[in-house]
Amino acid sequence: TASLASALEEALRNGTYWNRCIFCGLVINDTKYAALVVLKEGYAVRTDDIGCIFRMALRPPEKWRVLQMYPPEDVKRLSQVEKVFVPDFHTGEYVEAQRALYVIRQDMMTPMRDCVFAFRDREMTAKMNATVYTCDQMLQLYREIMQKTGMPRPNWCRGGMEGMHSHSHHGHGG
Repeated sequence: TASLASALEEALRNGTYWNRCIFCGLVINDTKYAALVVLKEGYAVRTDDIGCIFRMALRPPEKWRVLQMYPPEDVKRLSQVEKVFVPDFHTGEYVEAQRALYVIRQDMMTPMRDCVFAFRDREMTAKMNATVYTCDQMLQLYREIMQKTGMPRPNWCRGGMEGMHSHSHHGHGG
């Protein structure tokens, strides 16, 4: 009956997709890469990587990996995106995705290997020493990758996780 919350509605309500990426399902361990997505129904959900917001924008919700396990009519009804916010790399403060500026730094790892970082304003991007893109330009890069490979997965990050952590692995293996 209509009064029973669907499985998706329940998951949105209980915070499942606050702790897991609404697009790819990865557990969100590091919130400094997590974008905030507000759905038209009022639910707030997150992605684990800024890259996932561009994948979301290029695919209808029923094609998002995580949402494929729910009935498509629920997905259509509940997963329309109202607004997207991205964390400013320096302050962690949320900025509207459309207003933010983006930088790709292949030497700095992010959870989905997108290596995309967001900034509130151009001044803040200066230290990154990289090309600065608008939201629409980023989306276009993802669109081109999707046209070439069938999936908007750039995999721009190079190497391992070194860029992220200081090397303080003392005394392992005792």
